[in-house]
Amino acid sequence: KVPDRVEYLFDLMDRLCLEAESMTPQQRKRQRIRLPGGVFGNILTEWREWAMININHNRRDRNVLKHRKIQVPKVHNISLLSPEKIFHRVERYLDADLVDPSPKLYSIILNALKMLGNNQRIPPTAEEIFEQNLRRSQYDPRNELYHPNAFVIYEMIDIWTKSGYNDKPNPDAPVQAERHLAALKQWYNDTGRPDLRPNVRIYTGVMEAHSRSSPTEISFYRIQELFQEMKEVCVPEDLGFISYNRVCHSLASSRHPDSADAARAVLDEVCDLYYQDKDANSRFKPVTQHAFSDVMTAYGRTGRAREATEIFDRMEQMAAVEGIPSLRPDIVSYSSLIWAYAKAGNPEMTQNILARMMDTIDGNSVDNNLDSMDDIEKQNINNLQDVDLTSWESIFASWVQKRDPNAPLYITQILEQLAYLSQKRNLSYTFKTSTYNLLMSSYARQQTVDGARSAEVLFNWLREQEGDELKPDRDSFLHIIQGWINADDVERAEKTLFDFCDEAQEGKIDRDILDGQHFNIVINAWIGNKDKEVDETERARVVFNRMKTFGIEPDKVGYTSLLWAYAKSSKSKTDPAIQAERIFAQMEWQYENGGKKETVAPNRITYNALFHALARSADVDTLERATALFQESEERHGVRPDKLTCNVLMGAWIKCDRPDRAEDLYQILKQKFEENGQRDENMAPTPHIFSKRLEGWSKAGEPEQTQMVLKEWIDCTSDPDRNRWLISRKPGVHEFIPVLQAWLNSDRPNAAEKAEGGLYQMVDYAKSGRFNSQPTGYAFLIVISALAKPDAGPLAGERALKLLNLQLELGQNEEPSRRATLEPNLPTYTNVVTALCRQSVSPEATDVFLQEGSAMVRILLQDLQNKRNSSDFPDFFPNSRSLEVIGKLKQVLQYSAFPSQPELVAICRELESSLAGDFTNAMRF
Repeated sequence: KVPDRVEYLFDLMDRLCLEAESMTPQQRKRQRIRLPGGVFGNILTEWREWAMININHNRRDRNVLKHRKIQVPKVHNISLLSPEKIFHRVERYLDADLVDPSPKLYSIILNALKMLGNNQRIPPTAEEIFEQNLRRSQYDPRNELYHPNAFVIYEMIDIWTKSGYNDKPNPDAPVQAERHLAALKQWYNDTGRPDLRPNVRIYTGVMEAHSRSSPTEISFYRIQELFQEMKEVCVPEDLGFISYNRVCHSLASSRHPDSADAARAVLDEVCDLYYQDKDANSRFKPVTQHAFSDVMTAYGRTGRAREATEIFDRMEQMAAVEGIPSLRPDIVSYSSLIWAYAKAGNPEMTQNILARMMDTIDGNSVDNNLDSMDDIEKQNINNLQDVDLTSWESIFASWVQKRDPNAPLYITQILEQLAYLSQKRNLSYTFKTSTYNLLMSSYARQQTVDGARSAEVLFNWLREQEGDELKPDRDSFLHIIQGWINADDVERAEKTLFDFCDEAQEGKIDRDILDGQHFNIVINAWIGNKDKEVDETERARVVFNRMKTFGIEPDKVGYTSLLWAYAKSSKSKTDPAIQAERIFAQMEWQYENGGKKETVAPNRITYNALFHALARSADVDTLERATALFQESEERHGVRPDKLTCNVLMGAWIKCDRPDRAEDLYQILKQKFEENGQRDENMAPTPHIFSKRLEGWSKAGEPEQTQMVLKEWIDCTSDPDRNRWLISRKPGVHEFIPVLQAWLNSDRPNAAEKAEGGLYQMVDYAKSGRFNSQPTGYAFLIVISALAKPDAGPLAGERALKLLNLQLELGQNEEPSRRATLEPNLPTYTNVVTALCRQSVSPEATDVFLQEGSAMVRILLQDLQNKRNSSDFPDFFPNSRSLEVIGKLKQVLQYSAFPSQPELVAICRELESSLAGDFTNAMRF
């Protein structure tokens, strides 16, 4: 029983670790408590295999397990043996000197993380593990026991390559892959260690990252550069057909106009290397059709069918002449060739290739000499014999999924050829509704009115067919409605649905052919409708009510869709919070009194929709009820609230100027995160939640609370054991600014002094590299505004002027792209002048200050005049509000005690007059 053994082994390791932690290093050595070399690596390897079976069994390993006839009982505490948990356990074992240090441990964990995790969330966790590996080695590549080696680097590159969300590649992947490759090359150059030498897996991994995520031009040329470098750097014995195959795949997938020719050049090169050696065990011997199929697909993508045929013929020739059965054409090879001719718009050749494939199938079906064939050859023949006309539905489906604008044409052509072959060979196969549904779906996915109409024509043709085998089914009706939704005609989609309902009620079609999904997609379509004249909540409600009158009980999807309509609507004529509460009450009543509870039980998405709608309310009582639901959802429906929901409700409380209630929610979230001694990642506070807390306390003018939140965030980033989810996200300049704003909003007597000290601390942090806290122009404006207040403290004007000079100095040292963010604006200048004027009338104003201050004010006013006259500062005086600001500045100058006060007022009056003329002319224009 593999799971029992793995769990038992780690339980045993934990007990040993506790014992080791209680010993001194001398006692550990005397007791020989450290495991012999390699033993723990074997335990980790077995854990990885076990985890793939238990955690990932519903994905790609399902067929592997079925093939191996492995049956594993369900384990209830799988999360305790997740890669993240195992990583922290390994760290404890290493600290306790219980296991031999080795980069292999980190490599195994990273490999498991890649296999089992969510692609979008894996890279940050992997980088954390990698960074810890580096810290263990003290960043010294000569430390062979701890420092990452080439195996670890490959796992990191592969993790970044495969990262993304919803099948969308991660744009950061190539940059990160190149970073790891550059680090490995540097380490190898510094040490010469063989295990730090870049190998073919690493180079091809970086190529695949570029192929998946880089812009076409960059990926195409960079892959070729990496290929040449790989041949120069890597051990020659490592180069072989498999590595060339991966290069082919990367080039063929880059979608550059020349990618097919470049991939073919790589294929030609490896075939030439094989012919030079001509050894059955040659590492350059082609062992799969993948490289050939990749090149054919690349040619097919651009409609270059002749070149694709040349590759196909070459593969067939090598299989026959060289005796390489693994190169016999299979369904993938034929499909690639058919794709090329279909793309080239040549249905005659598509028919010929399909017939050729069928002839191959016929020829192999009468071949009785299977005993003399090896396993690969038998498998190819079996693959061909398994192919029937239904196999083409997978090709149709792939065209549909790719939203190729010519997909309907390709599918129609193939259907015609298949119909011809079916009739010619007297095959009993007839096309089914599912086949035509794929064609209908391809029309619907065109997202055009013509596509929706074509789908409707095909649908009506199906309805006219005689017999029961070829009639529209549930999916057919769904595709018609979806076609009009995709064409942005929700009104037509709704009418089509209601027409179907009328036909069902009249007995023209079976009532069971319509279900909740037909209604739900229309409800969802009304959400966020672009028509400004339409109240989407009202239209969604109409569809929802029609579903109920039709006799379909709304399920959780229907209720949730309606809740989202109220949560997102900007045109609802009723209070969305009140309506959402009523809908949720109906849902709960149906849950308590209906038949199928599981279909209507609220889930996390339902609660998120509900809380988004309730959070739109400014009513405190509504928010109190929402907060109560947040706390009760797990008890009522077994739904644990998550950090996204918490963030929404916190934002609502902050809008109501109640940061204390937002803080209460944060404490609930933190408590649930660490409940029962286990960390729930769905409840892990995020940087965004910390930002919300900062915003709330800052807006309320509570600087001490704001500083407390910022300090907690900083502590989290420096203490992995407390809150490891924040390690990769330190607070930046935008998180320091709320503290300054809080002091400005507060009534503390020392507010200006505290804000000023906070600003200088930001500068120091930025210079030391500890935080990305270089103050922006807005940060300087906040502090200078505090110094311009009447109670700003002694020498406020001189301090404000000093800050302005610092702002100008930092701006000069910045890159041009960032310089604009530090440029002082009009309010900054006017607040500095105001602070100087207030100091001029204070008891602390000396004669020297009055003389120097007067000169500085004159310089500042002349600088404003120059900016007004220059075309380099078009946005410095953005609107008529600027005229109002200058007017107030003139009043402040009139009450100043500077000896040149009349002259300064005259300069300000001249600037005011000039601006008034500018705005008058602009209005006339």
